[in-house]
Amino acid sequence: MKRLANLNQLRTFEVAARRLSFKDAADELNVTHAAVSHQVKALEADLGKPLFLRKPRRVELTQTGTILFGKLNRIFNDLADALSGLNEAEMSGSLNLSVAPFFGNRILLPRLERFHRCHPNITICAQMESSMTDFRKSDLDAAIRYGPGGWPDLDAVKLNNDRNVPVCVPALIEGEQVPLAVERIASLPLAKVKNRDKDWIDWFASLGYDPQTPLTFLTYENRARAIDLAFSGHGVALADIDLVRDDLALGNLIQVHPHSLVCQNAMWVVWPKTDYPDPRLALFAEWLRADLQSS
Repeated sequence: MKRLANLNQLRTFEVAARRLSFKDAADELNVTHAAVSHQVKALEADLGKPLFLRKPRRVELTQTGTILFGKLNRIFNDLADALSGLNEAEMSGSLNLSVAPFFGNRILLPRLERFHRCHPNITICAQMESSMTDFRKSDLDAAIRYGPGGWPDLDAVKLNNDRNVPVCVPALIEGEQVPLAVERIASLPLAKVKNRDKDWIDWFASLGYDPQTPLTFLTYENRARAIDLAFSGHGVALADIDLVRDDLALGNLIQVHPHSLVCQNAMWVVWPKTDYPDPRLALFAEWLRADLQSS
């Protein structure tokens, strides 16, 4: 393999030859005039030929300098184009994303059009599924999942913490004045999610209320099924305000008390932790987080 000249010297020469000024080259490279002169002299010594004619107040290229500049200029331009194309390639293409149907239909899908308008070279392909994601056995790039975070083998961006409010259909409390007293809410059937027995207790406790009678709980597998209870008209559900915002605005549900409780659990965009993370995943996750916070 042929020996290459010092690349820093070549780059310095290319800038000085393009600008035909050591001073201007120094400004572009953010070094001193003396440093440019030193690099050029070292390259001339290495090649054994002069590259510039030094004249008062200016420099001119020698024949050798002109030939070398033409070749180097093309090489550095090609390198810049290659790097630019690489960056564009990294920020384009499709991402396969798993998301629970309830969150996907209510939160993600209505926002994807805006994301694609902002980033037309990236396509988010959402797969609606509630099962746990095993990235080792699927073609998924990322997932949106619910939990406390802190997964050691995953990179994760928090979208939002649950901010729970009590909701039901208007017919359930027809003729009653909203907000309901906490005692009245405690007397109604309450939807709770399996393995999250404290949600309602914590909500009441945050208001300083300790029910003196046993609460009537209806237990469901997940948040979506618990909110289905509210839609059925058979009870009250604690729901994240983001998940029911549209239904509250349309009057399909009613918030029976203004108090909300921020919970530890949150929605996250997660993907496998690697030494070379896909920059598109972080871009999408941060965009979705910001869009949720602005709504």
